[in-house]
Amino acid sequence: MTSFNRPIISDVKLFESGGISTERDRMEKLADLYEIVRATEALETAYSRDAVKLEEYREACTKLISQFKNKEASLITSKYIQSADDYFKSNKYDISYASAYNRLVIFGIPQNVVHPVHDSKKEDKSSILEMGASFVTGTIVLYQSYNNNLIFIIIIALDVIRMNPSKDNVHPQLGELLVYLGAMHNLPPDFDGIPKLRKWIERLNQMKASENLQEDQVRELIFDVEATYNTVKRCL
Repeated sequence: MTSFNRPIISDVKLFESGGISTERDRMEKLADLYEIVRATEALETAYSRDAVKLEEYREACTKLISQFKNKEASLITSKYIQSADDYFKSNKYDISYASAYNRLVIFGIPQNVVHPVHDSKKEDKSSILEMGASFVTGTIVLYQSYNNNLIFIIIIALDVIRMNPSKDNVHPQLGELLVYLGAMHNLPPDFDGIPKLRKWIERLNQMKASENLQEDQVRELIFDVEATYNTVKRCL
């Protein structure tokens, strides 16, 4: 009689239902993130072709950035991705969705804040100056007094930089400050505050949310913000 070895059933590992649930959760969250990336790419393309109005672009872009940050944080917490930058580059989305990559990862603020554009037909000076964007919640906040609030924003930003210079604290302050500065029409032609702050936004976007600026970086950023404050004071 031919003998044979019976398979050891205990050695066969069954796929647990918990694993299915976790994988489904991962796929759903990654799919949501991908849809935000696609929507952002489409919005950036439409805006570059003047196919969407400035106000509509600003509102939609702010919402997409907020959604992206929330999804990114959830995916990182669940350890599904290491960072948004890794997610883009591992899937080569930084190439195929270059505009979305720049907007969501590199800048983290709408294009019209990075490169201010004033549409005199659609929004007059007073309406622009009374509007600021809060990038903490991704909502548009109306301010009663532009001058007082701009000075207040700069002072708060300086306090935050000195006391707790982590990315998740400093980034929203600089983003809000850029919104206000982008709305000013009377800044001197040689004013370099906006490009300098934009560079800081780019630098912060390469950091982890809890990561702190180094001491020399803090000093340099404070110097740039204080220089902006002095220029703004002369222009108000």
